[in-house]
Amino acid sequence: MMQILLFGESHEFTSMVLDELSRTRARVIISQEQEGAMALLSCHRFDTVMINVRPIGMGGAADLGFFRFLHTNYPGTHAI
Repeated sequence: MMQILLFGESHEFTSMVLDELSRTRARVIISQEQEGAMALLSCHRFDTVMINVRPIGMGGAADLGFFRFLHTNYPGTHAI
């Protein structure tokens, strides 16, 4: 079964994506905070991490930093 980490601070985004993913056989874990997503990555193996990247002036720089963290520390994990 595919393991997906869904990271986004917007409840609307996570709800919409979770609704779509509910039609699959994937196991989805949601984090709405970057620190929580990092903690989950340290103790679970995910096939894919889906990230809601916000505009730069609204937190997007931190979201892009999370992409860098993910690729540096978990290079086998797909990021969307």
